[in-house]
Amino acid sequence: MSLARTYATVFRELSKSNAPEVVEQMITYMKQKGHLSVLPEMLRIVEREQQERAEVHISVARESDTEKHKKDIEEALQAVGSNGSSRTSIDPNIVGGFSVRSGSRMVDATIRTSLVNIYQNAIS
Repeated sequence: MSLARTYATVFRELSKSNAPEVVEQMITYMKQKGHLSVLPEMLRIVEREQQERAEVHISVARESDTEKHKKDIEEALQAVGSNGSSRTSIDPNIVGGFSVRSGSRMVDATIRTSLVNIYQNAIS
């Protein structure tokens, strides 16, 4: 794990306390350790993670699949770390089931993927 990623992880955990002095204390610590040069990269990582968590896409084959898989979709939203709102789209190419994507994290519970996996295992 890179130093910037480590600082980003620590910053994310500390910032949950919503105390404004946390940022000041962290910058002071980084300055004492001579790590201020990683601050821009750390901020990019934190910003990217916030954007990824904010954008959640749910894909279903039919509108009725949203209600049919409601419990599983809620579990998938937790698995990808979603705290924000989500956008649902209809994609008939997935045949059935659902997929949930938040940034680089994805839960794919589609029939299409299952069929492709069965086919690939059969020809291997």
